Amino acid sequence: MNFKEFYSFQYINEATATELRQGTSKTKKLRSEPVSSEYVSINKQGTVKFKSTAVTTPGVDNWIQEIKPVKRVRATTTLKNFRDAYNKDLLVKCKCNDFKYRYAYRATEDGYILGKKEGRDSDITNPSPVFPEGTVCKHIHNALSVIKANIPKMYKEFKEKN
Repeated sequence: MNFKEFYSFQYINEATATELRQGTSKTKKLRSEPVSSEYVSINKQGTVKFKSTAVTTPGVDNWIQEIKPVKRVRATTTLKNFRDAYNKDLLVKCKCNDFKYRYAYRATEDGYILGKKEGRDSDITNPSPVFPEGTVCKHIHNALSVIKANIPKMYKEFKEKN
C-alpha cells in the first residue's frame, strides 16, 4: 500500500500554509521553537527564500527554504491577491537533510514538493505510512509561521523585480 492509498484526501487534500503547519508532528513543532527564520528574497516567479538556523546540525549555520504559491503571481497582482496566493496551496522545499530524507517523498506524493520529485519509497529514509512523521521539517514549519509578517516586504520586492 502506498502513501496516497493509506491516507484519504480528506486528511490532507491540499497544502496550504495552515495545513502544512497543523500537519507538522508534535516533535518537530517542539524542535522548531529555537529555530529562527528570516526572509531572504523573492524571485520574478514568486518563489520566496527563507533562511532558518540549523540548531541541531554540527557545522551548518543555516538551511534555505523555498516556498512558492501554486496560484501564479504576476506583476499586475494586487497586494490582496498576492497575500491570498501565499495563504492557499503552496509548493515547498528545504535544503536540510530531514526534508531531503523524510519529507520530500511525502511532499511528492501529496503534490506540494517544489522542484525535483522524490520517488524513492524507502522505509529507512522516508516516512512509513504506518507511522507518519508529519508534513514538513521544523525549518519550513518555522518559515511558514513568519511568511505572513513578510508579505508587504515580499510584495514590494516582487513588484520591483517585475
